Amino acid sequence: MRPGPAYLGDRGAVLLVLFSLGHALEGYAMGRARRSIEALGARPAHRPRPAGNRRSGLSRRASRIIRQNLRLNLGIVAVLVPATAMGLGIGPAVLVHEGSTLVVVANALRLLRYPD
Repeated sequence: MRPGPAYLGDRGAVLLVLFSLGHALEGYAMGRARRSIEALGARPAHRPRPAGNRRSGLSRRASRIIRQNLRLNLGIVAVLVPATAMGLGIGPAVLVHEGSTLVVVANALRLLRYPD
Protein backbone atom coordinates (compact mmCIF):
# COMPACT_ATOMS: atom_id res chain seq x y z
CA MET A 1 0.00 0.00 0.00
CA ARG A 2 1.37 3.39 -1.01
CA PRO A 3 1.50 6.12 1.61
CA GLY A 4 -0.97 8.88 0.97
CA PRO A 5 -1.97 12.16 2.61
CA ALA A 6 -3.14 10.35 5.75
CA TYR A 7 0.35 8.90 6.16
CA LEU A 8 1.94 12.32 5.80
CA GLY A 9 -0.44 13.99 8.24
CA ASP A 10 -2.13 17.37 7.88
CA ARG A 11 0.82 18.93 6.07
CA GLY A 12 0.78 16.16 3.50
CA ALA A 13 -2.90 16.70 2.83
CA VAL A 14 -2.37 20.44 2.39
CA LEU A 15 0.57 19.86 0.05
CA LEU A 16 -1.41 17.34 -1.98
CA VAL A 17 -4.28 19.82 -2.37
CA LEU A 18 -1.87 22.61 -3.37
CA PHE A 19 -0.11 20.39 -5.91
CA SER A 20 -3.44 19.35 -7.39
CA LEU A 21 -4.75 22.91 -7.49
CA GLY A 22 -1.55 24.19 -9.08
CA HIS A 23 -1.63 21.53 -11.79
CA ALA A 24 -5.33 22.06 -12.46
CA LEU A 25 -4.95 25.82 -12.81
CA GLU A 26 -1.88 25.42 -14.98
CA GLY A 27 -3.77 23.06 -17.28
CA TYR A 28 -6.73 25.44 -17.42
CA ALA A 29 -4.52 28.43 -18.26
CA MET A 30 -2.64 26.49 -20.94
CA GLY A 31 -5.90 25.33 -22.52
CA ARG A 32 -7.32 28.86 -22.61
CA ALA A 33 -4.12 30.24 -24.08
CA ARG A 34 -4.02 27.49 -26.72
CA ARG A 35 -7.63 28.16 -27.74
CA SER A 36 -6.97 31.90 -27.95
CA ILE A 37 -3.95 31.37 -30.19
CA GLU A 38 -5.91 28.97 -32.39
CA ALA A 39 -8.75 31.51 -32.65
CA LEU A 40 -6.31 34.16 -33.85
CA GLY A 41 -5.13 31.89 -36.65
CA ALA A 42 -8.54 30.50 -37.62
CA ARG A 43 -10.30 33.54 -39.05
CA PRO A 44 -12.40 33.19 -42.20
CA ALA A 45 -10.55 33.67 -45.51
CA HIS A 46 -13.07 36.23 -46.84
CA ARG A 47 -12.38 38.69 -44.01
CA PRO A 48 -9.66 41.27 -44.55
CA ARG A 49 -6.46 40.76 -42.69
CA PRO A 50 -6.37 42.75 -39.43
CA ALA A 51 -3.95 45.63 -39.17
CA GLY A 52 -1.75 43.68 -36.80
CA ASN A 53 -2.02 46.11 -33.94
CA ARG A 54 -3.92 43.67 -31.76
CA ARG A 55 -1.47 40.88 -32.40
CA SER A 56 1.60 43.00 -31.84
CA GLY A 57 0.09 44.50 -28.68
CA LEU A 58 -0.89 41.07 -27.38
CA SER A 59 2.55 39.73 -28.25
CA ARG A 60 4.27 42.55 -26.38
CA ARG A 61 2.04 42.03 -23.38
CA ALA A 62 2.60 38.26 -23.43
CA SER A 63 6.37 38.78 -23.59
CA ARG A 64 6.22 41.18 -20.65
CA ILE A 65 4.16 38.74 -18.56
CA ILE A 66 6.47 35.84 -19.45
CA ARG A 67 9.48 37.88 -18.30
CA GLN A 68 7.66 38.78 -15.06
CA ASN A 69 6.83 35.13 -14.42
CA LEU A 70 10.40 34.00 -15.13
CA ARG A 71 11.81 36.62 -12.76
CA LEU A 72 9.35 35.62 -10.05
CA ASN A 73 10.06 31.89 -10.39
CA LEU A 74 13.83 32.28 -10.57
CA GLY A 75 13.76 34.64 -7.59
CA ILE A 76 11.72 32.21 -5.50
CA VAL A 77 14.02 29.30 -6.42
CA ALA A 78 17.11 31.43 -5.74
CA VAL A 79 15.80 32.10 -2.23
CA LEU A 80 14.39 28.63 -1.50
CA VAL A 81 17.42 26.54 -2.48
CA PRO A 82 19.84 28.22 -0.05
CA ALA A 83 17.12 28.51 2.61
CA THR A 84 16.43 24.78 2.36
CA ALA A 85 20.16 24.02 2.49
CA MET A 86 20.43 26.15 5.66
CA GLY A 87 17.67 24.31 7.47
CA LEU A 88 14.27 25.38 6.14
CA GLY A 89 12.10 22.30 6.04
CA ILE A 90 11.04 20.84 2.72
CA GLY A 91 7.36 21.27 3.59
CA PRO A 92 7.43 25.07 3.91
CA ALA A 93 9.70 25.30 0.85
CA VAL A 94 7.25 23.31 -1.26
CA LEU A 95 4.37 25.36 0.12
CA VAL A 96 6.07 28.62 -0.91
CA HIS A 97 6.96 27.21 -4.32
CA GLU A 98 3.42 26.02 -5.01
CA GLY A 99 2.07 29.37 -3.85
CA SER A 100 4.36 31.10 -6.32
CA THR A 101 3.06 28.77 -9.04
CA LEU A 102 -0.47 29.97 -8.31
CA VAL A 103 0.72 33.58 -8.57
CA VAL A 104 2.37 32.83 -11.93
CA VAL A 105 -0.83 31.24 -13.27
CA ALA A 106 -2.93 34.18 -12.06
CA ASN A 107 -0.46 36.58 -13.69
CA ALA A 108 -0.64 34.71 -16.99
CA LEU A 109 -4.44 34.70 -16.90
CA ARG A 110 -4.30 38.50 -17.20
CA LEU A 111 -3.74 37.96 -20.95
CA LEU A 112 -7.33 36.79 -21.25
CA ARG A 113 -8.50 40.31 -20.39
CA TYR A 114 -6.76 41.80 -23.41
CA PRO A 115 -9.32 43.86 -25.38
CA ASP A 116 -10.50 42.54 -28.73
